[in-house]
Amino acid sequence: MIDPLRPDATTSTALDGISDGVYLVDRERLITFWNQAAERITGFRGDAVQGRSCADNILVHVDVTGRKLCLDGCPLLATMNDGVERVARLWLRHSDGYRVPVRVRTAPVRDENGAIVGGIETFDDDTSPIGGVAQAVKSMEQLEAMALTDALTGLPNRRSFEQAAIRCVRDAHRLGLPLALLIVEIDQFEDVITAYGDGAGDEAVKVAARTIVGSCRTGDAVARWGGEAFCVISWPEESRGVAVLAERIRALVGMSIVHVGGQVIDLSVSIGYAETGVGDGLDDLFLRASGAIRSAREQGRNRVVGA
Repeated sequence: MIDPLRPDATTSTALDGISDGVYLVDRERLITFWNQAAERITGFRGDAVQGRSCADNILVHVDVTGRKLCLDGCPLLATMNDGVERVARLWLRHSDGYRVPVRVRTAPVRDENGAIVGGIETFDDDTSPIGGVAQAVKSMEQLEAMALTDALTGLPNRRSFEQAAIRCVRDAHRLGLPLALLIVEIDQFEDVITAYGDGAGDEAVKVAARTIVGSCRTGDAVARWGGEAFCVISWPEESRGVAVLAERIRALVGMSIVHVGGQVIDLSVSIGYAETGVGDGLDDLFLRASGAIRSAREQGRNRVVGA
């Protein structure tokens, strides 16, 4: 009898040849198949996850609010329970610790009698930038000088970001569109370096950078401002859009981790933001966002403050 949860060699080869991640689970949520794209997107090898339960928080899926789904709200489990296919945008945690946005599709797996015996999830990397940097540059059409990038993260550096941001502010006034500037700082960064060394600081910056980019929409631009600080230019689609974006960045970085010498370091960020007002220039935005980030630090860090 053919086991629909354990593809034969021909089917496995075919599934390994597609660009989407694919995995299968049985009714007990034990992983029975994990294709090569799943390895590429998540960083987890198939032989390390097959036979384990997806409820073990291997990928620590969270939704846009930061709610952990593996134990509460898992779309794959819901599909196995009611047979209804689902589509969702989620964030998984890569084996290197940073957060990756993915588009997830779930479907039931049935036996020859039509009974649901498991589930299949397919997913693709929904990161536009860094990945990400190239798409952010293309979307804004502002960061022509790709030589002006930060060597550690691959993000635009301070100089190129300033040049683009000046033009964005001008365009916002000319078109009558809202524009927001966010300053994101890794909390207790010097403590991380003191306790674990400069290499740990570099890893923290890279994990934060990839997670911040993955938290943003296509069209937003992320740059490394220097040290532990990043800047984001965003075009909010609604009145609370920038606050929602800032909270999403804070939550997703807070669910990322840094691996250093067999140890795991948790991260958090503080965020200050400001939106353009009448007659505001870039300096005005920076002044107000900088005041907001100071307030976030003074209030205990790991929080968002708007100006």
